[in-house]
Amino acid sequence: MIQFSKKEIEQYRKRIQNNPALVRHLQEEVKAVFTSRIQVPEKGIGNWILYYYCPDCSVALEFNRNNEKEHRCPRCGKIYHGEPFHGAWWSHIHNQNAIQSVNMGILFFLTNEKEYFKKVKQILLTYAKYYAGYEIHGNIPCNGPGKAEAQTLDEAILIQHFVTAYDMIQDQLSAEEKKTICEGLFLPAAEFLLKYTEKQIHNHAVVIGAALGMLGIILDRKDCIKIAVYDKYGLKDQLDRGVLEDGMWYECAFSYHMYALKSFFTYEKFARRTQHGLLGHPNYPKMISCILRYIQEDGTLPIINDAQLSQGGMEEYQILEFAASNFPVDGIHDILKKSYQGKTRSLNTEAFLYGPETLDTKQEKLKESYIAQNGGGLTMLRENGNTCLCFRHGPYAGEHEHFDKLAITLRAFGTDIAPDLGTCGYGAPMHYQYYKNTATHNTAVIDESNQPPVNARLVRYELKEQGIYLEAEADFSKDTRPRPDSNAPRLWKEEIYDGVYMNRRLFWNPKWLAEVFVVQADRPHQIDWVMHFNGQACKTPETAAVSPFSQNPPFCFLEKMRPLAASQELINTYQTQDIYTTIYTSQQNHQLYQGLGPGNPSDEKITYLIERTSGKQAIFCHLIEIRKDTPTIENVKFDLNGKDATIRIKEKQKTILLQMK
Repeated sequence: MIQFSKKEIEQYRKRIQNNPALVRHLQEEVKAVFTSRIQVPEKGIGNWILYYYCPDCSVALEFNRNNEKEHRCPRCGKIYHGEPFHGAWWSHIHNQNAIQSVNMGILFFLTNEKEYFKKVKQILLTYAKYYAGYEIHGNIPCNGPGKAEAQTLDEAILIQHFVTAYDMIQDQLSAEEKKTICEGLFLPAAEFLLKYTEKQIHNHAVVIGAALGMLGIILDRKDCIKIAVYDKYGLKDQLDRGVLEDGMWYECAFSYHMYALKSFFTYEKFARRTQHGLLGHPNYPKMISCILRYIQEDGTLPIINDAQLSQGGMEEYQILEFAASNFPVDGIHDILKKSYQGKTRSLNTEAFLYGPETLDTKQEKLKESYIAQNGGGLTMLRENGNTCLCFRHGPYAGEHEHFDKLAITLRAFGTDIAPDLGTCGYGAPMHYQYYKNTATHNTAVIDESNQPPVNARLVRYELKEQGIYLEAEADFSKDTRPRPDSNAPRLWKEEIYDGVYMNRRLFWNPKWLAEVFVVQADRPHQIDWVMHFNGQACKTPETAAVSPFSQNPPFCFLEKMRPLAASQELINTYQTQDIYTTIYTSQQNHQLYQGLGPGNPSDEKITYLIERTSGKQAIFCHLIEIRKDTPTIENVKFDLNGKDATIRIKEKQKTILLQMK
């Protein structure tokens, strides 16, 4: 075995005697695959697993291993047949076969029960029988093709699992069985991945590189190892160039930060006893510290860019068990302990195989605020876990960008108030039509079009008596548009934003947020300031709804959009559970609209407030108060002078004068 030494295996077998519950847990995990007939298709018909979503509700369909004909939505109950659902169902089967082969391999070397060895061997031999003949197929956006699966990314994950499982049983295989599996499955997989390695800095390249590197080790193929680990776009290059100054993975989505880190660690676990491991790379501790920096009070990570709501949960931190044994990063034990709240750590195989024997927790306080002056450009301001502001002013993030520079999200009392919606499964229509657009984020949008690539930047940070003052800008002039070393679909029109400059100034106090958002252009545009809120408006305008509000996505999905009656100042309040959010607006003859739009899932509704004007310049000025009890603010006055503003906030006991310039 490559992964573990004989001494380590002996230690595991001794320890498992005191943890029979882990064996029972693993037995339950593998039951569906272990007790059923082997299901491996004779042809490569796997389809994209993200097609396994309800087109209407944008949620994953219910997977039933014993029913490949019918695929039911758990929300609306609709049953789907045929493609792409049938092929995606087979991808679920592939994933179960692969993941549970690893778990059965663990059961075998922990218990020495031959039945688990036999099942893993049968699965691998069955794949070895058919894999070489699988046709290369798949036309998934931003992905290479697959053989068993429909994209190179998923193919690589499948192979990672199969190589891991094979290594766990290889010492008991006959020479002929080893030859059959290596020549029928692993060699064709290696040749396929060599052909479709990705020439970009990207999470896909990490996943594919990890699989190819593991194949190179198991097959003793130095060419595979060289390309996967050491060449340009190999794993070392990904670590060198894919990790930003503050430790954030350059795609600036915690879902992909964790996703990349998981495949890095999958490779490192396999390679740690060889000369080809990279555990000494300085960017591993930086990536871990980045995670700990942004943990929210409920233990989750913020949703930004392409992230599904199922991602970012505390269970994902359990891959950090391996990190806790290899990197001395403050706070890692604390977050691991928090991830097991309501769960038993001794039932986790990551903890058993790779983690420290005990967690040395110091009960560190949640980090209060982080000002992102470089790197991923996500500033997080928070106070005692009650209120939290995230401000997006970082670099263009490539394929998984949501074109939302200078966007904000608000969280209070453990609840998302003005959230980032993330996205749904990429195969669902609403991914591109709705979620992955500037106009579904809390920022400004020009002519209802997506922002082109731009590096926003923080230009000012000051700690003042009443709070924290931030200023960031995004300059869409042609000569400032970066292109990271990665491929991405073109979902914007650069000519619309030519000559556009945006500047957002925020004054954050734990009780309220003041802002001035300036947009300048060299020619007239429709300019919209957009905010959306979980919950409902406390008052519905009496005016007639504009229908349709727009012909263009994503605004075409908004409904009951009513213009608010024009006045010099407007006050609107929204209720989220027992939390109230009040927005004071200095309108300046802009038109405000209020209505509903899809939430996430898309059959839920959120409330939109859109402030619209036309011309070469717009100044949007607001104050937002979030509270549970009686308002502390009695009155707000705005005095605008060009691009600057003075905001007078009258509270019960005092008056605060803010100079926003």
